[in-house]
Amino acid sequence: MLREMEDKLEDIHRRIIGKRPKDTDTVIHHRASIYGPPCPSCGKELRTPAASRCFECGWKKEQDPSTQPSSSNAIYTASDVERWQQVLRESLPKALADCRSGQPGPWGDYGLSRLSLQYKDVAFTAAAQGQWSKAMGYFAASCSVMAVLYEQFASGKNIDPEYLSMANWTFLLQAHAANSPSVAARFAQVFDLKYASDKRTMSTEGAIYLGTALRYLSEGQVDAARAALGKKPPKGSTLDLAIIACLAAIARLDEAAFASDLARAALAWQNHAREHWRGQPASVCFDGGVGLVRLAERVWKKAVLPNIAGIPDEMLGDCRPEPIATGL
Repeated sequence: MLREMEDKLEDIHRRIIGKRPKDTDTVIHHRASIYGPPCPSCGKELRTPAASRCFECGWKKEQDPSTQPSSSNAIYTASDVERWQQVLRESLPKALADCRSGQPGPWGDYGLSRLSLQYKDVAFTAAAQGQWSKAMGYFAASCSVMAVLYEQFASGKNIDPEYLSMANWTFLLQAHAANSPSVAARFAQVFDLKYASDKRTMSTEGAIYLGTALRYLSEGQVDAARAALGKKPPKGSTLDLAIIACLAAIARLDEAAFASDLARAALAWQNHAREHWRGQPASVCFDGGVGLVRLAERVWKKAVLPNIAGIPDEMLGDCRPEPIATGL
């Protein structure tokens, strides 16, 4: 009886796979009942029926309140935010001190870049706590400080290119996310595309392609942006290509395509964040998505409310940045 069942199993396996199985026990082991239901986020089957996490996209099952995100748009938990706050309490004062004592000059390149990144961390932490105006204010402060670094470079000061590369095109999107046209215009004017990427996250060619289009749109040069985006984009990640598609939709004044591409970008960001940014406040909300929405509003001269997960509605509409004194 057992032999007959094994023969039948081997016959079915041969018809489906095209060859005999080496071991029927292995075939029997791989059955649907040992896997869990489809992941609510990506649709991939969970590894076991009792699984609380998807290893494909990083989705986590809701548990007790202490493990819940600190806001409806956050990926991470209140305990994560508490840890970030502790780091910032210790590191931000040091960054300010370094900035004021850096070499060369009273505002050295190391101090400026460090201060800019610390302001950005404050912004992400504020977003995780739902303090949206504060988050926008610190995004603006971060971009303003990095703009000073580029202005010093343009004036002939000896600035290490490593620090310039920290101010890639994402800063310009964050300036738009801050809903601060003056900061966005200031950064777009001094942004040097030769240093548009730190090469760890994106090729220089891809960063120049994206940064060129983004700067044209920021300056209101829609036709120039459309022409730049008409060229074949370099190879890039799913997120990079989705953001390029969003910029192209903005330049074409195509609202339907923008909504679709923005949703695709938000999903790509979410998967990237869960994989690469665990424990960092950069994963709290898709600030680049907020920047794309604000950029579309400026180009189209109308309000845009996409209602996409990961892009907090609280940072859109009439929300204004909280003024932050950078001392610069």
